[in-house]
Amino acid sequence: MTFTQHYDSPLGSILLTADEMGLTGLWFDGQKHFARDLPAQHTEQDTPVLLEAKRWLDVYFTGREPDFLPALHPIGSAFRRRVWDLLLRVPYGQTVTYGQLAQQLAAACPGSVTRGGADGVRLTDWTAAQFAQSDALIFVGAAGIAVRAIAPHCRSKAADPAVVVLDEGGQFAIPLLSGHLGGANELAQRLAAVCHAVPVITTATDGRGVFAVDEWAKRQNCAVAEPERIRCVSGALLAGQSVCYAADWAVSGTPPAGVEPAAAADRADFALTLTPTGEALHLIPRIAVLGVGCKRGTTAEKLETAFAAFCAEHHFAPQGIVRAASIDLKKDEPGLAAFCLAHGWEMDFYTAAALRTAKGRFTSSGFVQSITGVDNVCERAAVLAADGVLFIPKWARDGVTLAVALAPFAPDWRWKNDEP
Repeated sequence: MTFTQHYDSPLGSILLTADEMGLTGLWFDGQKHFARDLPAQHTEQDTPVLLEAKRWLDVYFTGREPDFLPALHPIGSAFRRRVWDLLLRVPYGQTVTYGQLAQQLAAACPGSVTRGGADGVRLTDWTAAQFAQSDALIFVGAAGIAVRAIAPHCRSKAADPAVVVLDEGGQFAIPLLSGHLGGANELAQRLAAVCHAVPVITTATDGRGVFAVDEWAKRQNCAVAEPERIRCVSGALLAGQSVCYAADWAVSGTPPAGVEPAAAADRADFALTLTPTGEALHLIPRIAVLGVGCKRGTTAEKLETAFAAFCAEHHFAPQGIVRAASIDLKKDEPGLAAFCLAHGWEMDFYTAAALRTAKGRFTSSGFVQSITGVDNVCERAAVLAADGVLFIPKWARDGVTLAVALAPFAPDWRWKNDEP
């Protein structure tokens, strides 16, 4: 049974509700969501809980901090209960915004939090800005609002951020966009775990328990060179057919059901490689470091032209590069900085002494030695930054030298988030 009483406060009339266990609700008359959780059948009657709540309010509105708390029995989703728990920790006489509460709740999902609609920023403007710069967007509210907000910005599953909708009651977490590559499915499951909500996963491979090649690619830290070909692999598996793979590395574990090694690389439906050729879906391990040497004053445009030729001649997938490296003499080269910035690569710079410690066999140049103090820059820098081995040796054109080294890579067949 639910009981109600009104309390006349200096700020206006307050509706109090309670059951036999404790206070279940409190609203100012006319506020948003007024009495939203009040059952249709209730009785206006003083109870010990309501009398204690009124006494607490009497003390509070005299400007003193109450030294007691009436029995509370908030009824709602786990998400709402987490918010209420945080509200109970707000010290007397202080205020906290829902944005600050969101920051605290976000501790369960590492990252920063910005709030749409705050400080006069419209939802459409907030969405445009966050869509361009964030890894994930979480909308709390109706799915339709989120769909209309993100629709103008959707490009491709390889480029779009994860988008998840959480209803206001915290009962359902729904990935709307980039479920596999962007990680929206995983994010929805993490949010559901925090809020004790239901993750609503609608991707076909998840619904049918079929191997998801794009989710496997993400787990193995691979870029997908041709996102449009994902449907060919997934479609075959969903139709009950087998698919064949090729890999330039040994893949540990047992392949998922329906996945078999190809008799030849050119017969593969998908391939794990840094040198893609043919019509397969190519998954590119993001394990490569580009070593760079160049003449002083080399422009970003010249570096870009050289890099394109380098990749073309070696059939190398540029998506595999995660950073670049060079000698510290190039640290202030604006062309090199602009070239790396355009690709989103951070740069490592090494002294000549450090470059001489690199392990391996390198292309030696007396001229480079006389200028820099070390016989090779691009190969040695790449190997040091990758902490690995040389993959493509020194290549030179128009005053630019390039090389690629690979970090250690040990792929396996795990693809589900709950697999150890």
